[in-house]
Amino acid sequence: MFMLLSRLERSDIGIQEVIDRLRIDYHFESDTIEEFIETYSSEKAIEWCMKDSFYFGHINHTLRSKDIKNIFTHRTIIRDVEQSLISWHYDQKHVWECLLPMNVYRGQKTSKQELKSWQSNIGSIVTMTSFLSTSMDKKIASVFAETFDNDDNDDEATLFTIWVDKNIAPKSIFAYLYHADCEPDDHEILFSLRTLFRIDKVEYDSYDETWYINMTVVDESNEEVQRVTAPWKTSILKENNSFQSENKSLIYVRDLSADNGAFLSFQLSLDIVLRLDRNDFARQEMLSMCRTKFSHDPLTLAKIDRFEMNYQSEQDAVKWYTADSFLYRLLNEVLRIETVDPIFKLRYFIQDLHNQLALMQVDYLKRLNRYNLPIIKLYRGQVMTRNDLENNFRANKGNLVSMNSFLSTTTDRYVARAFAGDGDIENPETQVSVLYEIDIDTRLPHSVPFAELGDQSNFEHEDEVLFSMGAIFRIGETYEEHRYLWTVKLTLTTNEDEQWNVLTEHLQQEEETSNQMNRQISMIDDRNEKIIINPNTMNTKKRRSRSFNDRYYLKREFHQSNWSKAFQIRMSRRFEHSEFQPTHKEI
Repeated sequence: MFMLLSRLERSDIGIQEVIDRLRIDYHFESDTIEEFIETYSSEKAIEWCMKDSFYFGHINHTLRSKDIKNIFTHRTIIRDVEQSLISWHYDQKHVWECLLPMNVYRGQKTSKQELKSWQSNIGSIVTMTSFLSTSMDKKIASVFAETFDNDDNDDEATLFTIWVDKNIAPKSIFAYLYHADCEPDDHEILFSLRTLFRIDKVEYDSYDETWYINMTVVDESNEEVQRVTAPWKTSILKENNSFQSENKSLIYVRDLSADNGAFLSFQLSLDIVLRLDRNDFARQEMLSMCRTKFSHDPLTLAKIDRFEMNYQSEQDAVKWYTADSFLYRLLNEVLRIETVDPIFKLRYFIQDLHNQLALMQVDYLKRLNRYNLPIIKLYRGQVMTRNDLENNFRANKGNLVSMNSFLSTTTDRYVARAFAGDGDIENPETQVSVLYEIDIDTRLPHSVPFAELGDQSNFEHEDEVLFSMGAIFRIGETYEEHRYLWTVKLTLTTNEDEQWNVLTEHLQQEEETSNQMNRQISMIDDRNEKIIINPNTMNTKKRRSRSFNDRYYLKREFHQSNWSKAFQIRMSRRFEHSEFQPTHKEI
């Protein structure tokens, strides 16, 4: 989910959706919300994290909720913080050269049940579903670990010591947050929500009644991380904003025996798209994207205007899809290219079309049952390169293939042959006509909805049956029916297909896999509480009291910032003090 969020482009509509939600959730803090509306920008994300306000706690609460709809609603400000952390991290390269290696600290109250889980998972890898705030000062962190003596209180004082090695800096994202009211070695280190930690030690000190948990920041080269994330190591993790690995052209079919990683990522994204809220913000994002895409096409822009005025939710989706409009071409192009952001921007219509097909399928299957047609045969014709025919079908008999987009088929074989060109093609040396012959056992449950369009279609006499996106088929025989016309036999997979179940096991266990990497997330809890510290016992300030009197720092011009010289002096003394000696123990 977080990888997908990072691939979504920032939009004014997205930030307006956040504002709309914040006005509801924080109606009792109207002044603060209005300040946010007037002053916020992506460049000020870290500044707002440092403010004594709703912002940082609200983002972390949203992330820890694991509510996909709520997280997506806040995607813009989550992305702002993440991108700002990345920028600050690399701009602070000289800071890490001076600071690392080092320990950072975090104090909090932890339940006894959670502590047992920590103990049972020593040596395991944990990751963040929220941004983790830590302190360079052990004393400050210790204050946050304090609990009140109460027989009914299940919480235990807990102090995390996190070792950050020098060689981890280029691979993990964290930022040094400068607070003008603190000494340079008292400041905050804020970790990205994707940071990985290894649990090294969990011990209880009966003398000070505190649990001590030691962790080490690790990266994806760690063996356990690679083992858990191996099924998801696809191009979605790369910086191309797409699920494709090698093929950068339109993907009509995907050989799942060779490209199942990209398939899993694509299927997961579709699952998320179908679960998101269908609201006016989704509609606005779709219309905005379409108008940008066809900005130099007056005829299509007029069709987009008609869609905005006349479209009636799920009841019209099939008619608009089959009409001579912008939707058919744009939707299938986006799904075949598999670029993340446009797919999510078209979620409004994707949801409607998928849901209408699901509703229509109920009536369609009832009709087939009434006419005693448990097995049906459908056809689809298209022109294909000889290489694609050989690589995707002839060489993969018995394997599975997926169709990325919504798939149009017909019950009429001759109509499908006509769409394939029936062997009459422009470049017979490199291209062939291909006729898909698809067998479906309608008595069995299938992975995607499909339905006969009937009077919902704008094309009469085509007897069209439309499949939702991501349909999976098993490849049968492939043979040349006559010169330049090839037939490919396919069978729609069922939910009982053994190979399909093996392939999608990672999707079905996605939450369990996530829990393996995130099982301690709730235990590192950013409660964002204000702690009043007795000035007679410790010379510190409130943790969330921040001031901004260094304009160079806020602009990320770190080399010009007026704390630089003081920082260098303090750091030269820092390692001379016994309290700051590393306590990390290699395991």
